[in-house]
Amino acid sequence: MAQSTSSDNVFLEARRGFLASLSEPEKSAFKTCSSSAALIADVDRLVQRGPQNSQWATPLNRLKDWNDRLGCYFKVIDTFIQSNPEIAAIVWGAIRLVLQV
Repeated sequence: MAQSTSSDNVFLEARRGFLASLSEPEKSAFKTCSSSAALIADVDRLVQRGPQNSQWATPLNRLKDWNDRLGCYFKVIDTFIQSNPEIAAIVWGAIRLVLQV
C-alpha cells in the first residue's frame, strides 16, 4: 500500500507542477484527475473505445488492410530505391509515411 501512496504523491506533485505552468484557459481543458489509478482508468477507457466509434473507422480500416497487404513489398521497393535515392527516396518516403500513419 505504501507503494501506491508514494506513486500517487509523485503523480499529484507532477500534476500540480504541470498545471502551474499553464494559463487559466489551458487549465480548464484538462480533466481533474485525483490519482494515477484514475488516469490509467481514463486512458484504458479511451483505448477500449478507440477509433471504431468515429466516422474515420471504415476508411482507416480499409487503408490499414491495404497497407498490410502491401507490407511484404516495402522491402523490395526499398532495395530498388537504394540504386538511385536522390528523388525516389523522397517520394517513396512520403508514400510510406502516409500508408503507415
